[in-house]
Amino acid sequence: MCDIYRFCPPLDGPGLTLRFIAMEDAEALLQVYGDRENVPSFNSDNCTGDFYMPLLEDMRRCLDFWLKSYAWKQFVRWSIVEKGCVIGTVECFYRGPSDALGDSALLRIDLRRDRDTLEVNGEILDLLLPRLKSYFGGRMTAIKAPACVPGRIAALRARGFIRSEEPLIGHDGTQYFDYWTRPH
Repeated sequence: MCDIYRFCPPLDGPGLTLRFIAMEDAEALLQVYGDRENVPSFNSDNCTGDFYMPLLEDMRRCLDFWLKSYAWKQFVRWSIVEKGCVIGTVECFYRGPSDALGDSALLRIDLRRDRDTLEVNGEILDLLLPRLKSYFGGRMTAIKAPACVPGRIAALRARGFIRSEEPLIGHDGTQYFDYWTRPH
């Protein structure tokens, strides 16, 4: 297995680059996380907030937390770059065998609303899916895709994901729905 926590490689596709997050991404990410209407599309399940960050200082604090979490080997977060502009982030981590969605590489994609399309989600998935088993292990990939992100759902279906009838069970027992899965 690749040690993604020693080095997080950039991943280049035809229209996007996924590269490790940087504090310099804060202003561009305000267009993603500072958009109140975009909050329902995020996966903040099991997190301490809903990822709504309307102020630059909020975004900087969040980036600082994400950078520390990487150092603590909790998760990896890449910035999604399109034509030199950061349009979102993608996070992944290994989720242990705690429920039906356990023993998985849990993937989270957060995009600017105008870029949350079938094409963009598809390219992100095409860049990551072949690598997730070697980066994170597990028996499958799991990702949340609520009805408000039809482009993501279409991209998942096109890549063999199926909607899980089982919820993800949070560390406090909360049940979270709208997950899609695919074996590695």
